[in-house]
This record gives sequence, structure tokens and C-alpha cells, in this order.
Amino acid sequence: MKTGFRHSIGCSKEVTRRRAIRFGVILVAVAGLATAYFVWWRPPPPAEQLRTGRAALAAGDNATAAKIAESLSAKYPDHARILKADIQLQQGDPKNALFHLNKVEDKGELRREAAALAGRCLLQLQNLPEAERAFQFVLSEQPDNIDGHRGLAAVYYDQGALLKCLHHLGEVARLDPMDARPHRMMGYIHTDLEARPEAIENYRAALARSLNPTAASEVREELAEQLVKLGQPAAALETLGQVAGGESPRGTAARAEAEWSLGRTADAVTRLDAAIKTHPESLPLLRLRGKLYAEAGEWEHAAAMLERAVKADATDLISLHHLAMAYERLKRPADAERIRKQHETTKESLGTLTTLNREADARPWDPGVRLKLADVCESLGKPQLAAMWRRAAEAGAVRSGNVP
Repeated sequence: MKTGFRHSIGCSKEVTRRRAIRFGVILVAVAGLATAYFVWWRPPPPAEQLRTGRAALAAGDNATAAKIAESLSAKYPDHARILKADIQLQQGDPKNALFHLNKVEDKGELRREAAALAGRCLLQLQNLPEAERAFQFVLSEQPDNIDGHRGLAAVYYDQGALLKCLHHLGEVARLDPMDARPHRMMGYIHTDLEARPEAIENYRAALARSLNPTAASEVREELAEQLVKLGQPAAALETLGQVAGGESPRGTAARAEAEWSLGRTADAVTRLDAAIKTHPESLPLLRLRGKLYAEAGEWEHAAAMLERAVKADATDLISLHHLAMAYERLKRPADAERIRKQHETTKESLGTLTTLNREADARPWDPGVRLKLADVCESLGKPQLAAMWRRAAEAGAVRSGNVP
């Protein structure tokens, strides 16, 4: 009897213990489910939501980006304002983007983001002085901010301050070593400055990075042109490769000039004659074909071709020089003298442009030197360049407060 009682008591205790264990397991499971539920439904941090919204925007999903911006508005208004500004800027409305950015109250990272984004808006609005201030503020707080350097490179390029532009492009290349774009732009600027070794170095650096097929083809042509001018025709042909179809007039001219330099004149002539039929007003093609006619002593053909080149660009010194020489050989002294005078006048004006460009480079916001540049460009028949310099002069006047 006692043994049975003890046994029943023992069994009862064992059952109780097992029930307690099961109850504890259930409690733990319920707690785990509750935690999982909380984690699952808790919204991510605002910075992560902002990144998600920007990713959606980059993918063309404006609706999702807008929904995220609205969800941020209640608790994280500054994050919402930045995302809304991003959306407006992508939609081509920099004024409304600035409206949102001007309301950002954060004094830290978000303030820098807002300033960089505001700089981009101001660039689109052609307010270069304020864009410069925005990007300079960003770099004053974060010297390695790549958007700040990109922005200032754009500002100084538009103002004709090429050395300052090169500095910031170099910083962009340093901060993003895989980006081909700053190298290509530096190559283009060095070409404009006739610094051919530096241009070649940067074009090669651009080609060593990822470029879309169209851009890569353009860079190869730009590089080949500089290699030819530097006396490296074999390297130019190697750069251009074997692809002949779809080449631009500039690329075809570079290829033909490289062939001519290597003694393959017949190949160059055949290539040029075919290209001129398709591009009858291309200066590089007309100029080179005129030179080859002159080299062969075919002065009538040389004069006719070079007249077309001068019509395409009346400031091309090489075409003017060879045309004057052709007229002399054709016993047309009056025409030769007229073209020589045009050559000398153009050369003087281009020299003035070079001097003024150096002054503009040294004084990025001087409106006076930019107005002089505009006048010289007008006299040379370059209205687009003149308009660019007048815009730069207006920006300088705004910055100095001397707006009439």
C-alpha cells in the first residue's frame, strides 16, 4: 500500500515536471514568435529606407520611391525631403527639388547630402556661383566627397577654368579608380590645351576601364588622333583596330593620316575619297585630302578640296596655309595674298584667344575677360563659343554682385 502510494506520488511528480518543461518550451516558442513578429514588422532604419528609395528611383520605379518618401515623412522628415528632392531632380524639376532641400534641418550627414544635391540642382539651373558654394561647403566638411569634386569640376569647366577643373577630375579619378569618365574628360581637356602626352595617358586610362561601346569607340578615335599628331602612326592604327565600318569622319581621318605617314598613300587616298562621299562637309577629311592632293602636285584638285575645308571652318590654319600655297602654284597671286592675310588675321585672333584663355583660367569668375573672349569668338565666326563665354561672364557678374 505504501509502495503504491509512493509510486503514485512519484508518477505525479514526474508528470508535473514534464508538463512544466512543455509549458516552458511553449513560453519560449511564443516569446520567439513575438520577437520574430516584432522584427518582421518593424520598419528598417531611415537611412536604409532612403537607400532603398534611391535604388528604386535608379531602376525607374518612381512610384515605389514616392511611397517610401511618404512613409518617411512622419518620423524622418529630412530623409523624406532628400528622397523627394531626388525624385524631382530626376524628373527634370530642379526648382522643386531645391524647395525640399531648403527645408532640411539636419546638421550632420544629411546636411552634406542635401548640399551636394542642391549643388546639382543649381548646376541644372545654371546658377554656377551658388553651385560652387554648395560643393565647396560639402568638401569643407568632407574633403573626399566625390560628389563635391564632380560638382566643382563641372562648375569650373563651364567657367573655362580648366586647370581647376583638371584638379577636381583628378580627385574623382582617385576616389573612384574604376570610373573611366574623369580620365576621358581629362584627355579631352589636355587635347584642348595641346598637351598631347597627358591627353594620350588619360585616354589610355579611360580605355583600361569600363566604357559603353559607343564611348569606347570615340575614345579610341580621340587617342589615335593624338598619337598621329605626336608622330606615332603605327600606335594610332593599333589603337583603331581593324574595324572600318561605322567609323566617324574624325576616326577615318586619323586612320588615313596614319596610313599616309607609314607610306601607304594609296590606302589613305582610297579611304578618304570614299568617306568624303558620305561626309562632304567634314573638315578633317577635306583638309587631309587637300594635303594629299598638294603632295601629289595636283594643285587644281588641292585648291578645290581646301576651299571646301575653309568653307567648313574659316579659322583652320592648316587649310588656309595649304590653300595659299596651292593658289601660288596655280599662278593666282591675288587669291594667294587674300588667303595669306586671312591666315595671319586668324592666327593673331587665335593667339589672342590663347592669352585670354590663360587669364580666364587664372580668374574663374572675372566677367571682363570672358566678355573679351566672347567678342573674339564672334569675330572668328564661332557664335556657340561666344554664347558660352557670355553665360560665363554673366555668372561671374552675379557672383561679384555687379549685375546691371
